[in-house]
Amino acid sequence: MSALAGYALAAFAALPGSPTVDRVLPRGGQRGTEVSVTLHGERLADAAELLFFEKGLEVVSLTAPDEKQVVAKLKIAPDAPLGEHRLRLRTRTGLSELRTFWVGPFPTVEEKGPNGDLEHAQPVERNVTIEGVVTNEDVDVFVLEMKAGERLTAEVEGLRLGDSLFDPFLAILDAKRFELASCDDCALTKQDPVVSCVVPADGRYFVLIRESSYRGSDRCLYRLHVGTFPRPLVAFPPGGKPGVESELTLLGDVKGPVVQKWTPEPGGPSETWLVPEQDGGCAPSGVAVKVINADATLEVEPDDDFAHATDATRAAPLAVDGTIGRPGDVDCIQFTCKANLPLNVRVNARSVRSPLDPVLTIHSADGKQLEASDDTIGLDSYIRFTPPADGEYIARITDHLGAGGPLYVWRFVITPVGPSLALDVPRFGRDSQARQTVAVPRGGRVALTLHAGRGNFAGDLALSADGLPDGVKFTAAPMGKGVDTTLALLEATADAPLSGRLVDVVGECAEPKTKGHLRQRFELVVAQPNDVNFYDTTTDRLPVAVTEEVPFALAVDVPKIPLVQGGSQPLRVHATRASGFDGPIVVRMLWLPPGLGAQPTLTLEKGQGELAYPVNAAGDAPLVTWQLVLQGEADTGRGVVFSSCALTPLTVAAPFLQLKLDLAATEQGKPVQVVAHLEPATPFEGKATVKLHGLPPKCSAPDREIVATDTSVIFDVTTAPDTPPGKHASLFCEVDVVKEGEPIVHFLGGGGTLRVDPPAPPKPAAAPAAAAPAPTAAKPEKKAKPLSRLEQLRQEAQQKADAEKPAPEKPAAEKPATDKPATEKPGGGSR
Repeated sequence: MSALAGYALAAFAALPGSPTVDRVLPRGGQRGTEVSVTLHGERLADAAELLFFEKGLEVVSLTAPDEKQVVAKLKIAPDAPLGEHRLRLRTRTGLSELRTFWVGPFPTVEEKGPNGDLEHAQPVERNVTIEGVVTNEDVDVFVLEMKAGERLTAEVEGLRLGDSLFDPFLAILDAKRFELASCDDCALTKQDPVVSCVVPADGRYFVLIRESSYRGSDRCLYRLHVGTFPRPLVAFPPGGKPGVESELTLLGDVKGPVVQKWTPEPGGPSETWLVPEQDGGCAPSGVAVKVINADATLEVEPDDDFAHATDATRAAPLAVDGTIGRPGDVDCIQFTCKANLPLNVRVNARSVRSPLDPVLTIHSADGKQLEASDDTIGLDSYIRFTPPADGEYIARITDHLGAGGPLYVWRFVITPVGPSLALDVPRFGRDSQARQTVAVPRGGRVALTLHAGRGNFAGDLALSADGLPDGVKFTAAPMGKGVDTTLALLEATADAPLSGRLVDVVGECAEPKTKGHLRQRFELVVAQPNDVNFYDTTTDRLPVAVTEEVPFALAVDVPKIPLVQGGSQPLRVHATRASGFDGPIVVRMLWLPPGLGAQPTLTLEKGQGELAYPVNAAGDAPLVTWQLVLQGEADTGRGVVFSSCALTPLTVAAPFLQLKLDLAATEQGKPVQVVAHLEPATPFEGKATVKLHGLPPKCSAPDREIVATDTSVIFDVTTAPDTPPGKHASLFCEVDVVKEGEPIVHFLGGGGTLRVDPPAPPKPAAAPAAAAPAPTAAKPEKKAKPLSRLEQLRQEAQQKADAEKPAPEKPAAEKPATDKPATEKPGGGSR
């Protein structure tokens, strides 16, 4: 709590809060230049730095004119990667959402209106990037002077900017308004179009951009690249081997294939981009390629049937590259397998931005179909194939709609099934960006939930973090077999420098030896209906920042007693508040292990310093010691800040006894005894209190006490005349065993039943005596009405009492029969 010592009221006005960045303008810049960028949002006055996930961007200066703006001067390296760069703003008090900035090869010009038709088209030079916006029913037109035979290409970054659901349309027109090329969607850039043509004559040519449905808004921003640059769409082969130079043919450019050499970086990503280059110019974005550490085979045509299948009969891993070259084309690949040795079989097509929608089937050597897949990973096909026998098998690849052509390339990959691991931070609510960063206050701590996606193994995991800010410690609870979630705690010293880092979170398993890293996916464009994700981006490091102190700290008493299966236990939470801060603090259970339950949140109301946070255990909860964390959240007026308790051990133990309730029955308004049978399991000292719960309304039973050797306990239950009749099957017992001065609460005997009957109707009064009637013919006797069970019990009790009554020595008045049957006191327990 030292971080809160001396936290004065004067500091209250400067309380920390989370910054938010809504947009970045301009949306990009040319590599090798410097550009001034403005970040717009809230709570930005204490801006400190920008954190970049990619290399190539450097902050020259950073100023915050007010709470809503930050102006950064960026230096873009000449070799900065083209395309999307992810960034976050760090302030002295938090971290912003992830936003993007795009790097291109061309100088940037601004759209200037009015430019809504050919007569008012905005003149632009070749090979420039135009930054503009498409508002509702807006059309932007640009004009260039071109020579016959030149290539004119336009590519737009619209939806990919991640600002809004913007579906742009592009067209190239000549001076006579004839459309030479147009595009709405493209397999390479998805909902962002690409158009290209070879101009037929000297003259003026127009590039038109609009929203595909003539909608738009002030958030429909775009970066339109216009020029003579090459624009291939796919590579063949669509991949390579790490460290090995290969020659790729880039297909789809209007001037023909572009041949380019490429060497994948050893240890690099399995999915990457190759930027097309030709005649000193380059495209504004790359073509997609896949990297696998295996030699590749090229498809050999014709391979339309099993008898002519391309031969790939070698041990996995292996790759085969080919093309569905015409509509209706079929490609077959022959490969060999060992029995019962599972394999990953995948066709990469849409993942390398091919227009192919692949359908994959696997057949035995005699042609029998064994497996089939369509749209398993996105639109790509994947099969986990376990061969039934040693031998040769055939994979068959087609397009889902029977389409085909030179761009319909595929990469067929087989790899052995082995252990794999990926970590992520579970989503908090519907916003994929919510609570995906860690802001650790000086002298405080913040917890994080981590999820592990294990593949083909179930071993224990140990977690660590590389590249933490100075003064920050990372501690993660171990993740045992069968558990896929755990908690990590990050703590900062009181004198830790205010700073931020992108941290590599690592998970490792010793047996089988497996290692995995963090992957966070952020949905940047989500729209209705059903929150459809239209564009997302993925990062591989966790943003962690050391921030100013927060105005409260949480602590939880380490429980002295276990939580028993089928029981409940409160965690005692204490809040220490800074002077001047008395606002409510929401206390959240970040994660609950299997078999445990609790409310998601409880609130320390204004000025409150303590609360009890109950945790329940199911009857079959694993007998394990878990590490739990309660995290506090408070709105300081500048956004929400966080502070966690330490990792708190909570042990789940077997109950001290078992209990079963007998069925009991009574009438409304009459008492009844409910018997509970006890089965001791773990000895305990002293007395335990047993409470009967779940009684119907207007019923009550006093609590009873037991000792460890008791085998039963009896509850004297009273009912009222208006206690609801019926079968009440909700009875259970609470047993409180005291240890270390604290009650260990058991909930046992669930489903006990008390039946409450309405009273029997009163007997009719006897008729007065009368003179004997004249003899008449005998009438048949009426059949006696069957007695109720309760009346039978009464008669049996009366008969027994009469039989045991001694003969009177002298005549005496006959005693009236009792209304209550004689009963015996049950034995075995204290009353």
